Amino acid sequence: GGQRWRGGQPTRPSCIETWQYAFVAIVWVAGAAHCTDSKIVSSFMSHPEPPQSKSLRALLLGPAFPDMVGGLQLALRDVVGQLTAHGWTVDEKIWVTPSSEGLRGATEVRLQNSVAPSRLAAFQRWPFLWALWERMPATLRKILSISAAPRQYFKDMSHNFYVSERWLDEHEYDVVLFCIDCAPPGLGALLTDRLKNVVVISLQGLGAELQSRLFFVWGRLLARIYLQSNLHPFVFRQVRTSKIPLAIMASAQWYEEAIRAGLTADKARTIYFGIPVMECSVPSSEPGARLLWVGRMTKEKGLHLLLQVLPAIRQQVPSVTLTIISGPGPIAYRRVIDELVVSLGLIDIVTFLPSMTRDMLRHSYASHDVLFFHSVFSEPVALVLMEAFAVGLPVVANSPRVKCTLVQDQVTCLCYAVDRLDSLRDTVVTMLTQPDIRVRLAARAQQLVREEFSMHKMGRAYDEAMRWLVSTHQSLTSIKDR
Repeated sequence: GGQRWRGGQPTRPSCIETWQYAFVAIVWVAGAAHCTDSKIVSSFMSHPEPPQSKSLRALLLGPAFPDMVGGLQLALRDVVGQLTAHGWTVDEKIWVTPSSEGLRGATEVRLQNSVAPSRLAAFQRWPFLWALWERMPATLRKILSISAAPRQYFKDMSHNFYVSERWLDEHEYDVVLFCIDCAPPGLGALLTDRLKNVVVISLQGLGAELQSRLFFVWGRLLARIYLQSNLHPFVFRQVRTSKIPLAIMASAQWYEEAIRAGLTADKARTIYFGIPVMECSVPSSEPGARLLWVGRMTKEKGLHLLLQVLPAIRQQVPSVTLTIISGPGPIAYRRVIDELVVSLGLIDIVTFLPSMTRDMLRHSYASHDVLFFHSVFSEPVALVLMEAFAVGLPVVANSPRVKCTLVQDQVTCLCYAVDRLDSLRDTVVTMLTQPDIRVRLAARAQQLVREEFSMHKMGRAYDEAMRWLVSTHQSLTSIKDR
């Protein structure tokens, strides 16, 4: 025993006190030994650390894009970036990677380009054949295109199915994101049939697939003829709505189309794509003259309409110019555009530029006075339109066929009647010559996209939807295990 102090003098403890000290020591040692065995000894020394939340993993599948040029590519990359910011780990498998390996013997699985050109593209070099093609129903055009597709198209498609399947066998994901637009036909059926945690991302693709039974039947027959035993069993299999856990549409109009095609409302959500915060510029208080057109060189983008009225616009705005920033499109349509530029005497005021990155586009927005925008969709939600609004570039657009949040005449832009060239002419002239209108509309449009179409809002919505699916899937699994 040790000593203790009493009345200022050290004394020895009594026998009982000694045994008390010994008992406490024995209990403490025994408790420490027990805690060591239970791996909780740290609770005696410090506060326990809070448990770490599980990191969620996602896989993005869909088309096999050869490059980053294009609105859909940018939008999907933005979704991935926002999910990463919300704590997700996302693997992207939507980019073409070259490979010389065989279908099933590859040590590293790689995607092949699944968007092979149809042999019918050669006939579209002539404007009259291209015009005839444009008048055909969309389903008939798809059937004819697939009928003229080379064998390599079907081979690459089947290869990508095996790649996706192998990747899913080797990795575990909380959610699989699948972009159905431009994806190999049947990949959606493969994923939703095999997995319970698939989120389908769709523009018009889901609604179109659900209403294209004849196209899928014909495509599968051709694939069987070309590949025989090498054909993946899900190539050209139509997705079933009963197998879709959750679908996210990029506009309210595409949501309605998917519902009409058979998707139930409890499995569908609308989440608009968002755009990053951009440095804005105030439109000039002087009359403008610099027009801008951005898009893929196709008839749906309406460039030919603007060229047809450009001479009339030039009469009222002599210094008018037009910059065309275009991606590739049908050769016949490019010939139509070139012929219009020459025949209408516009060579000196029209400039052609190739497609460019988002950062480079920002400089083009800032150096022009008005963006001309045209869309065949009922509710336009193009990134180019949103970006122009975000940087303060005034927009002239065709009137939408339904109520549209982005395109609002006299609120966010000036609209023209799509079937009247005189309406287009007058609208462009008004926007160029009345700077007060440009300033007012640009300010309202900029406020709208910052509040309703920001990238952060899109990211939160995707994160909430995907976490909801994870929790729902876990709840159903736990109920089944009881």
